[in-house]
Amino acid sequence: MRHGHRAGWNPPDSYAFADSVVSSGEPWLAKTESDLTDGTVRVRFRAAKPLDGAALVWTSDSGFTGSREWRQSAAKLSRAGEAWLVTADLPDMATAWFVNVRSDGLTASSDYHEVR
Repeated sequence: MRHGHRAGWNPPDSYAFADSVVSSGEPWLAKTESDLTDGTVRVRFRAAKPLDGAALVWTSDSGFTGSREWRQSAAKLSRAGEAWLVTADLPDMATAWFVNVRSDGLTASSDYHEVR
């Protein structure tokens, strides 16, 4: 999502987040843990809605994040009880990454991570 007021008003993601917090006191999705080990990204989420897709978003660029070229790679999404697990292989040239998950037209992201 782009930054700014207008960008936040258009997609349903911001409204779904606000509605879930007002209705239940919690966001509809929360990242509970994330890890990068031996080139494999693992991100676990707790979700009040079923998830239907995931992608690894990464860049090999440096500098201001908004000026970087971001790429998407396939990620595996699986359910483990009440948790959802996203796994993906991080390309060797990646300098930063995060995970996007989808639920019925909504998109939410994990935390941003830089690769050292």
